[in-house]
Amino acid sequence: MKNIYKINKLYDQIKEEKLMADLISLAGKEGFRPRLEHLKDLLSAEISKIESSGCEVVVIAGTNGKGEAAHGLKYLLEESGSSVSLWSSPHVLTILERLYINGHYLSYERLEGLFNQDKSTISEEGLSFYEMLFYIFLKECANDISDFIILEVGLGGRFDGVNVFNNPLTAITSISLDHTQILGNTLKKILFEKYGVTRNGGRLISSVEQKHLNETLTTWCERDSISLDILKFKNNENYSQRNQRMSLELFKELTGECFNGELRWPLTKGRRERVTFHNRDFIFIGAHNLDGHRKMLQMIKDEDEASKDDVLVLSFSTGREDQIKSILDLYQTYPCLFTSKYLTAFSGERSICSDDLKSYLKEGYDFLEDWNYLLNDQYKNKKIYITGSYFFISEVQKYFNMFT
Repeated sequence: MKNIYKINKLYDQIKEEKLMADLISLAGKEGFRPRLEHLKDLLSAEISKIESSGCEVVVIAGTNGKGEAAHGLKYLLEESGSSVSLWSSPHVLTILERLYINGHYLSYERLEGLFNQDKSTISEEGLSFYEMLFYIFLKECANDISDFIILEVGLGGRFDGVNVFNNPLTAITSISLDHTQILGNTLKKILFEKYGVTRNGGRLISSVEQKHLNETLTTWCERDSISLDILKFKNNENYSQRNQRMSLELFKELTGECFNGELRWPLTKGRRERVTFHNRDFIFIGAHNLDGHRKMLQMIKDEDEASKDDVLVLSFSTGREDQIKSILDLYQTYPCLFTSKYLTAFSGERSICSDDLKSYLKEGYDFLEDWNYLLNDQYKNKKIYITGSYFFISEVQKYFNMFT
């Protein structure tokens, strides 16, 4: 809970809205742009300084699980006495979640100062929103060098902004269909994009489940002289435990030893985060694709977390329309987990309008015109699962934060 508490204390609605407006006015809204060399050139001095300092860089790619693995590795390294910087995305409550540098999150004031300092360069180079933030992050990392830098890939890997270092330790957590318009419509094509974070003669740790994809990885790594470690899992290990195994393996590779401390895995924003609000428990679990929902449901079932009296609320972002029907069908195969299942819309960026979402409704679901309805008296003392889009989770948490 310590990590979540820090972020909740940082969040300031007025400062957040002002800073986000300034960032968007210069770089536009966040979106993927497949280019990389300009960022490597722009950050060449910072990259050289970081690499020559002895700081080790870890790049973690994967369809699902990379965020949890990255935060888990940060926890292990800090518990062992090392200093760590972490780049992650997307954020849930505040943009500051993405920028953790040498043991602390940037403040609004520091981020605004760095933004103003580099405003002309950002404008002249035409950096995207994501590139702009990563540019600021890495420049600050070079000014305040830590023992380790952990970089969670935003999308894909081969052309992602974090893919700028010459010899990082790399990891791929999982492969499933997502962002198919950008990464390709087969698992092998998606694997190829994520494999792009590796370097000839480098190191790769894989927790990919599919046997045929690991066979492909083995072939590619032999060709490129890459040391490959494929993690083996027991059938009863859920996806969260597998991500923790990845964190432990990365720790061992970086330090040359096993972690010997007491394991108290950190909770992070939007990942099994529990918030009690108005006498009801909200469980936030971000799941942005079919495989993420499948693994979440299996984990809830195996851990016997849910009861028939629990409530499920789902919402989706644009870009996932091709998976909505399959995801709703999937929940129907777990009839004993929830007493009520709702589909709802949210406002703001990447939202799907209510009428479009209603077209996906089927038996067993109701449409919630306003998710604030969950604060009515009939839901007191209930456990309510909020899942699907991280943008939806963000909206709900920001509303709660207004009253806490």
